[in-house]
Amino acid sequence: MPEYDQLFDGTRRPDWAGKIKIDDSPYRASNTHSDERANKTSQGHRVQPQNSSSTSQTLVSTPQIHTRPISVSGIIVPCSTSRRKSPPNVPGRNLEGRPEDRGHIMAVSLGGPDVEMNIVPMPRQLNQKFKAVGSGLSWRQMEVLAAYNADLLYQGKEMVAWGASTSIYSLNWIRGTQKAIHKKTKGSIRKKIDGIFTPNVAPVFKNRNFVNNELVTLPTVAEIPSRWRRITRYTQLLKYTALVSYKEGNRGNSPHTIEITIAQGANASWQPVFCQKYNMDYQEEDFAQIDKVASRHRKKVSEQTYSAAAKVRLRARGTPPY
Repeated sequence: MPEYDQLFDGTRRPDWAGKIKIDDSPYRASNTHSDERANKTSQGHRVQPQNSSSTSQTLVSTPQIHTRPISVSGIIVPCSTSRRKSPPNVPGRNLEGRPEDRGHIMAVSLGGPDVEMNIVPMPRQLNQKFKAVGSGLSWRQMEVLAAYNADLLYQGKEMVAWGASTSIYSLNWIRGTQKAIHKKTKGSIRKKIDGIFTPNVAPVFKNRNFVNNELVTLPTVAEIPSRWRRITRYTQLLKYTALVSYKEGNRGNSPHTIEITIAQGANASWQPVFCQKYNMDYQEEDFAQIDKVASRHRKKVSEQTYSAAAKVRLRARGTPPY
């Protein structure tokens, strides 16, 4: 079982938090494709197979072995990730142009490692939206609340409720312009935001999370040692555990469900405080997003093709720019 003792930026996790354990398993993906090389000449023209009247292509099955994570567990270390790099790629998958994110099973804002074995394809709507799931929390709400409660607990304060009764949302604004774009209209939030803006600063697009109308301010990696000085081996901590089940077939590294359990305790005595299973299959709104991305991709390819053709015509005429 691989173990990781580093945060997203390479800094070592605190000694009291220990390592993140990721249990993985191999799976076989068989990619069946047509062997065009056997039926084409070096110029790319198709030829008839000798001693046969059939023009069918030769199917070649290429089994490939990949590794996928099936469980992730470790103590939550909440931290700000505003300057982190793009996440690693999903092993064996190319998500470019698809409405899927390279989602972390254990978020880096919870102290999860920024490594391939902690990455799976996730529908973008599920990974980023704050829309609640029935009577439970959305994936993004769960991550924000877990980090917020862990920070409160480690400071010796009382945690907020683990459930839909807690208000969790995101607020986007352009800093320095006194202009806020509300995803959830609340008059009290406007007063809080007025004290957050920095005057005479170049406008920068920012995203801030709120729990019960309180701004979530997590410590940076450098601030962690001084943030929770009172933590000892007997201090109450939060432990994060994720169990992943997968789909069958060639997309064997696309999760079907992820069950999250967050437990509170110390000295190997843990009491669950939150448990929810998330369905990672596409929903109706995801299909709409797929159509939107596909349409945008076709438009981009069309514009690139037109631009290339226009440059050829200009070059033939000798007309700058070319």
